[in-house]
Amino acid sequence: MPAKSPLLTSAVLLTWTVLACWHPLPAASPEDKPAPEVPPEAPAAKQKQELVVDLALIRRAVVNGILNAREGKQALEFDRLRRDKKANALSTEEVDARLQKIGLRWEAGVALLEKLADATSILKNGGFETGESDPADGWSVAASHPPTRTKATSHGGTYSVHSKLTNDGATPCEGLLRCQTPIVAGETYRLEFWIKPVAIGPSYVSQYHLQWVGSGRSTGFVAFTAKPGKWTKITVPKLVAPPRAKQAFLTFRFVTGAVEGGHGEMYIDDIVLR
Repeated sequence: MPAKSPLLTSAVLLTWTVLACWHPLPAASPEDKPAPEVPPEAPAAKQKQELVVDLALIRRAVVNGILNAREGKQALEFDRLRRDKKANALSTEEVDARLQKIGLRWEAGVALLEKLADATSILKNGGFETGESDPADGWSVAASHPPTRTKATSHGGTYSVHSKLTNDGATPCEGLLRCQTPIVAGETYRLEFWIKPVAIGPSYVSQYHLQWVGSGRSTGFVAFTAKPGKWTKITVPKLVAPPRAKQAFLTFRFVTGAVEGGHGEMYIDDIVLR
């Protein structure tokens, strides 16, 4: 019998040593999942700008039911008083006299301005009141049957935007109303608007879509509706701008499906994002 090679003997001994020290790993548990990716830290929240009180803001607050007409007038006069006092242009006696004329205590005036802040909007011309042509300033329209600016009816002010769709046979119709505005990542926003449906026919759908430009995220297309014949407020709360978002691109979509007789008609007004 030939003698064993010293090299072979050493390899066998090493193999037995490794096997003696080896223990199988436990099976993976269903809970053993990769840790979720940590999103980048959102920028610090912007500092609130000083409230600018003017007639347009007062009108928006009254139209949206935040203040009544009397409170709107008081808020405007109190803001003038507050600014004069801040500029050290009034004595205590003059402040008290003007408060009495306005019909408010100082604390009540501050409370009115806090309520008025709810009427501020980062959207330009959400009531469609400015503009020399169609569409209104700050807005664009698109698709096969774009909405139009009109004086036929409005929720507040003089103008609203009107969408009327009627299928030609089974050919669908679509109208888009759009605007874009800067936002701050990490902040929470609320979208509000008023609609007045006139007719909701077969396959007709109205939707909003909010795209967070810079983040790759959006709300998707979300349907909204109301009973025809009257103005109804739609509120979408708790819209959190994702990390890296820099702009909000808002679209209202009015569309019919590919069905015979598809049709729909709606007015929209006083759109606010705050």
